[in-house]
Amino acid sequence: MSSKWKIIKPPIPIIFLDTFFFIDLIRNHHKNKNSSYFQEEFRLVDLIIKLTKDKKLLCPQSDQEEEYELGDYEDEIRKEQDKLSFGIKAKHSLGVYLYQLQKAIQAYINNNQEIECNYMCLFYRDPIIELDEKLNINFRVSVHLPMPEFSKFSE
Repeated sequence: MSSKWKIIKPPIPIIFLDTFFFIDLIRNHHKNKNSSYFQEEFRLVDLIIKLTKDKKLLCPQSDQEEEYELGDYEDEIRKEQDKLSFGIKAKHSLGVYLYQLQKAIQAYINNNQEIECNYMCLFYRDPIIELDEKLNINFRVSVHLPMPEFSKFSE
């Protein structure tokens, strides 16, 4: 039996920015000579913030921490990502995979021809409701508890 996936889109677009964008943006802050597209990066940041405040776009945090923790300027990258996401976080990709696998197994067992999956499989909470909450408060607290370095465990 072959099932067809039916993906239900969110009411507003979602954009995920590549880790390189954040790394490059912050590196350019620290360089004397910026890349040729540095101004475009700033315009994109401003546009994302404006569209998010207008409830026309979401730019959630995703599981990129594993990538930028290995480089320089980790705290600044994290702060920039938090600013663009308004604190809204997507699930880790493994969690999304396991959810979709569960839906596929359930469809197979029930002999369903269609597997329905909406944007909520990406989030812990409804991001539209969460965005409303974030826009109605004057401050946001973002906490990061760093993982101990591997070498500390090997001693």
